[in-house]
Amino acid sequence: MAASSARLLLEEFKPWVRGYNAGAFALGLAFGAWDGPPKEMPVPVAPSADATVFERTLQAVRQQPRELGFARQMIITCPGIVLALKLGKRAREMSAPPAAL
Repeated sequence: MAASSARLLLEEFKPWVRGYNAGAFALGLAFGAWDGPPKEMPVPVAPSADATVFERTLQAVRQQPRELGFARQMIITCPGIVLALKLGKRAREMSAPPAAL
């Protein structure tokens, strides 16, 4: 039963998955071109010797690369989440077992 449900879901969602893969490829190329090395590398600020561990941690977190920004993470993960929600809803409608997903 799980194999037949999985096959049915795969056929039904094939256009969505193809579009998702094409979009992820294009997004990866765009972000890769955008994230090229900067002309001038920022000089990291060394923490002072008397700074507490908490202050050093805060300073390290504030110096995150832009690849780890909230907006970028949302852009990357939202399409996958939407696709998974649609797939789960459809699987529930056809009473597919969890193994079919």
